[in-house]
Amino acid sequence: MIIFLIFAAPTGSPGVPTASAIMSTNITLIWTQIDCLDRNGVITSYIIQYGEGTNRDITITTPSSATTHLITDLKPFTQYTFTVAGVSSVGTGSFSSASLVTRTAEDSKQFTITYYININVIYEYNTNTYSYIHNTHICTYKFTYIHTYIHT
Repeated sequence: MIIFLIFAAPTGSPGVPTASAIMSTNITLIWTQIDCLDRNGVITSYIIQYGEGTNRDITITTPSSATTHLITDLKPFTQYTFTVAGVSSVGTGSFSSASLVTRTAEDSKQFTITYYININVIYEYNTNTYSYIHNTHICTYKFTYIHTYIHT
């Protein structure tokens, strides 16, 4: 008995990709495998096409047949669309339907607030007045000196 195996590019496409773990500059993309009868061999990797809005002008190839991939170097608070195609040793199959438009999260930059305390000190002693203004902002503090002497 002789068995012939015929390998061809996949005739099916993966499931529509969905985004999870959405951050400001990266998204984890998840999709389902091509149906077994439509693979026409072993899927060795996937090609992902994506871009801003409905454009898909960026293409990357995943390093394995895993059905999840971390997309990095995205712009914060920007809409993206994704499609995926399976790759076998013979060729590339058709691309999936486009994902829903997915927006990355807003950038959450840390920031530091610097503030200054400015003091104006007025000191009165025997009708002599002393004023101190720091950084041209005035905060007034009044110091009262009370001396109590109790003689018994």
